[in-house]
This record gives sequence, C-alpha cells and structure tokens, in this order.
Amino acid sequence: MIRMARESAVSPVALADSPALPSLTDQQQARVLAAACGPEPAGEAPDVVARFREVVARRPGHPAVVAPEGTFTYLELDQLSDALAIRLRALGVRRDSRVGVAVPRGARELATLLATLKAGGCYVPVDPHHPPDRVRVILEDAAPEVLVAPGDSPLAAIVPPGTTLLPIEMIGEAARGALAIDAPAPDQLAYILFTSGSTGRPKGVEIPRSAFANFLRSMEREPGLRESDRLLAITTTTFDIAGLELFLPLWVGATVTIADRETAIDPRRLRATLESDPPTVLQATPATWRLLLETGWRGDRGLRMLCGGEAMSPELAQRLVAGGGELWNVYGPTETTVWSTLDRVAPGTTRISIGRPIDHTRVYVLDGERRLVQPGEVGEIYIGGRGLARGYRHRPELTAERFVDDPYGPPGARMYRTGDLGRLLDDSRFECLGRIDHQVKIRGFRVELGEIEAALRGADGIDEVVVVADPRPDGDPVLGAFWVGSATRQALYERARAKLPA
Repeated sequence: MIRMARESAVSPVALADSPALPSLTDQQQARVLAAACGPEPAGEAPDVVARFREVVARRPGHPAVVAPEGTFTYLELDQLSDALAIRLRALGVRRDSRVGVAVPRGARELATLLATLKAGGCYVPVDPHHPPDRVRVILEDAAPEVLVAPGDSPLAAIVPPGTTLLPIEMIGEAARGALAIDAPAPDQLAYILFTSGSTGRPKGVEIPRSAFANFLRSMEREPGLRESDRLLAITTTTFDIAGLELFLPLWVGATVTIADRETAIDPRRLRATLESDPPTVLQATPATWRLLLETGWRGDRGLRMLCGGEAMSPELAQRLVAGGGELWNVYGPTETTVWSTLDRVAPGTTRISIGRPIDHTRVYVLDGERRLVQPGEVGEIYIGGRGLARGYRHRPELTAERFVDDPYGPPGARMYRTGDLGRLLDDSRFECLGRIDHQVKIRGFRVELGEIEAALRGADGIDEVVVVADPRPDGDPVLGAFWVGSATRQALYERARAKLPA
C-alpha cells in the first residue's frame, strides 16, 4: 500500500529522463508562447495603500468592512489604520520591517494589516490556534520587530528576543502625530506567508507589493468586482487566498463582510449566513463548497463563486453551476501571489481547466530540460511574470532551486517551478494534472508529507515512519501514518497535535 502510494506520482527524475520530445517548429513555438502570456495592461498597478486612499477620498461614508465588532466606513477604517500605523512607526517599523499579526478575525485584524503596509512594513500572519511549537518556529524565522496580538494572548510567552508585543486593545487609543506615507519601491515586501516545508520546518514566502497590486488589478477586471459588491470573507489570513477576500473589496470600493471563526469553519453556520444576508461574491476551496452543498444549500443566482486551492471535480462544478451563479476555477501557488490563472466554468463542462494566465503572467509547460512541449503533451508547469515572490526567507538554496531563469521572458526574468504536472489544451487553456512530488492539498492548504513525517519521527519509540495521502470518493485525501517501533497510536496523535496544525 505504501509503495503504491509513493509511486502514484511522477518523480522529478522520471520527468527529466523521459524520452526527448520532438522539437517545436517556429509556428508551434509562437502559438505556445502566445498562449503562455496573459493580458498586459499598460502601466504599473497603483500601490495597495495609494489605491485605498483614493477610494477613501471617493467613498468616505460607504461601508468598507462589516465584522463581528461592527461596521466601519472607509473613513473610519482609514483613521483606525492610520492610528495604528503611527504606533508601528514609533516602534521602528519601516520598509520591509516584519510585523507579526495574531489578531482575531475581524475589522481590527484588517486594520492591522493595512496599518502595517501604511507604515512601510510587511505583515506576517500568525494563527494563535496553531500549536505553540509551530508558532515559535515561525516567529523565530520571521523575527518580527513587532507582534500585534491581544494583551492576554498566550503568544506573549514565546515572543522572541527583539520583538515588541503591541496589544491590539491600544488600536482604539488616539495616536499622536501625522502619518506620512512614502511611495514604496517595486520590490518592497507586502507580506510573508509560511507554508509547509518538506524538512519539517515551515518556509516563509516573501511577496512584493508590486506583485500584490498587479494581482488585485487583474482580479478587479476578471472575474471582476464592482463598488456594489459585497464579498464574504471566510479564509484565515495564514492562507494566501485571504489576500483577495480582504483587499480586493478595498481596491474597488466595495464591502467586505468578515465571518467570525465559528461561521468560517462550520458549513451549517455558513449556509445560514448565505441565506440570511446573501453576499455577491464568495471564495472557497472545493472541500468547503462540497460541505456547503451537503448542508442542503442550493445556490444563489446572484452569487459569483470562486473555487481554488485544490482540484475541482466536474461533478462538483456542475452542482455549483446548477445553482445559477457564476463559477470560476482559479489556480496558483503562494509563490506567485495567490492566483495565476482562472477560467469561468460553463454549464455542461466535463473537463475542468485552470484557464488562462492573469495580467502580466506567463505560464509554461516544460519538459525535464525546461523546453517547451507541444500542446497536449504533459510537462511541469512553470509560472513567470510580475506575480513572482522575492523568494524564501533565509533559504537561498531553496530559492535558487525553485526560482530559475526564464529563457522565454524578457532579459533577467525568472520563473517559478511549481511541481505541478500540466498540459496546454487545443483551446489555449491549461490543465493541471497533479503533483510531481509528494506534496498534497488538503482543504486548499499545501501539505508536505515530509513535514508530518519529521514531526512524528521525533516521538519516543519511533524507528521509522511514512505518511501517505489516499483520496476518498469525494476527492478529499485522507492522511495515514505507518510506523515501525514501540510507539502507541495515542502517542503519535499527541505528537501531531503538539507540532502540526489541525
């Protein structure tokens, strides 16, 4: 069973050693490169903070955020985030300073993220519900100058030396001084997100502000968001797709409704929210959409649905489309800023593609020698363009391995090696076919099986352990650990709870 699970993926060695494919003719290469490139709107996208201030000036009294704490207009959110940004500046936050954010879901969390960008820093989301050992590793690696958290947060006990704990309760207090916001440099960081690492240690992905701005401008155009829209945000900020939910409404002057944690994790509560106060946009993983349908939710013709984070089955797509609303399949790794491709799913679709590249994005399917393959041939998906991360924090070797020269882009361009298998279809859309390595997606979260193995290997009485992911009929994988040694099942459960997110 273990051997079959391990051999179900195509290894990088097998891909590299595959027989050489016929070279593309000039005509074929031109066609492939034309499909590789997304739209290229003229000019640079405005910075996130500059765009937000434009909206504040245009719509000061319009609701910006509806949250458990109440409703805040654009002017109120601007003033709230300004006050906190002044405090952050007083604590030394400047360009690329890391600010840890461990604030409960709501308007204060959003204000903290916005304030960090206003001060010139980059935010590092920290989930206080994660095991303390994991949070400690992230804080040690990120080394934030400031950690914003509730005053009574247990994280106070593990704040690393050099980090100032700023109680979020102070956000309501008046801050002295005027906030001058400097124009950011293109490569200035917006945020650092930590993803699963095969060595057992999470790795921090550094996303520039220019990449984030390019993403938001592209999403405004397609799948589209208007001032009249209301987006329901249900994703934790430690998951990169939360960037769309929280900032795209602010980008266009719409309203974001932030669901409390109980609603975000309970499909029955989520259904009740959708039916009692219907939003116009909701983004979720296939697992969440399936759970929502299982509660009896029948869809909403006025709802634009975004589905991403893992593969969407044709069966799920048709159940969602039957509700009458727009359905968009979106794809992209954290390292290329949230989503890199998208496709609207039409009724009757039996083959789900990941669509075409977003603005200023290039997508290639390459063989083991990084040569373009013909349409229909399987290769590894590489992504280039303005959405690329700066790299992995404190991981130069891994950065060099995954972010490589782009021979098909402009001079000096890079591209990210996704580890996903894919192919270019005849209609110039792309299809994703799974992983080359042993990484899996669970409820949209990227999980390295090696990280779980490393955590369990430290338990007493373990000689060796292997973790596999077996798919269930509904498409969600189930993790299973097989071990050699005297350790009990309960001991491994306890070890996993202490080291890994739920």
